[in-house]
Amino acid sequence: MSVAASLSGPERRLSLAAILCSAFGVGVTIGLSTPLVAILLEAEGYDRATIGAVSGVYSVAILATGFVVPAVVRRLGTVPALFVGSVVAVIGFAGLSLTEGVLAWMLWRVLMGVGNAIDWVVSETWINQIATEADRGRIVAIYSTVWGGGVAAGPLVLSLVGTADDRGFAVAMAILIVAFLPVLLARRIAPKVSARPLPGGVFRVAWLAPVGILVALIGGVSEGAIYPLLPLYAADVGHTAEIGVLLTAAYAAGALAFQIPIGWLADRVGRYALLWFLTALCLIGAVILPVMIDWLGPALAWSFVWGGFVSGLYTLGLTVLAQRFEGGDMASANAAFIAAYTLGMVMGPVLAGAGMESVGADGLIWVLAGSFVILLAVGPPLRALAERSRGR
Repeated sequence: MSVAASLSGPERRLSLAAILCSAFGVGVTIGLSTPLVAILLEAEGYDRATIGAVSGVYSVAILATGFVVPAVVRRLGTVPALFVGSVVAVIGFAGLSLTEGVLAWMLWRVLMGVGNAIDWVVSETWINQIATEADRGRIVAIYSTVWGGGVAAGPLVLSLVGTADDRGFAVAMAILIVAFLPVLLARRIAPKVSARPLPGGVFRVAWLAPVGILVALIGGVSEGAIYPLLPLYAADVGHTAEIGVLLTAAYAAGALAFQIPIGWLADRVGRYALLWFLTALCLIGAVILPVMIDWLGPALAWSFVWGGFVSGLYTLGLTVLAQRFEGGDMASANAAFIAAYTLGMVMGPVLAGAGMESVGADGLIWVLAGSFVILLAVGPPLRALAERSRGR
């Protein structure tokens, strides 16, 4: 019997609410800590390359940790693993508050990445275990919205706390602790991960569900490039820095607003057909942006819609990946998805930045459009190959 089928209606709602609270709290701390670390280092006089290195080790830690999280979850259990992840992240925040120096801060950022990676994999495994095939799209979409809302709320919390000192780290620790408390209420109905490991681990996931992994990679590349470089793109084509920030804010708002409608559609139409259609819309959005950019109103509206399209790739990618796995294999599947997405987040700014250095502002557009073309060109054949390998 599946986890979802074993729960009553109230138990399933409690389980969902508990993990959503935890995911929101982790998202807030990520959204709060990333700019705060950069601001404090810059105030200390460190150059941009050093700040980038301290920020980058966080993503590298998530990428590396994802490969071992499934084993940790199987050994400790779902709730204890989530607790360990939260504790490790809290230690990282405490270290940032109590020490100085780039090397020390890189170590603490690594610990934060390890802790957040554990929580991330556990959260997505939990979500997909309590979802059914009838409502998986909606459940994943709600999770994506809550997670993204937490990340978006992080800078707002930071604006209230202030950036003159490291009080933000103490607030982040408190948020992580409070966000874990609802999980304790649902500990008896938390989904269990079987002791049987998936042969081949995350690499086997890539073989069994290559489309989901490719979508994660392309989604990471696109979002990793858009968030830091869209303001620079706007400045390069003649807008002020404030306009660039507005465009990015409109993009982020669309990313939150569109996830639940996309998840609702995913439960009512063919998920792969919707995925290809959404990718085509992402491509169109990238191509049209340079045309829209000269008119503020249309540009803001299009950035809002485009943000929904691009961020919808994460929701759909996770949905089509999860429908292929069940039980303990879900942890390996989610770890592979997160690793691919994080790798894309690392690649995106590098590729798009190099493109903008080479051909100007439109280098960002070329990299994004090229990524969506790759997904459209490679995705359907990969799906056909995976289905033939399963004898279907």
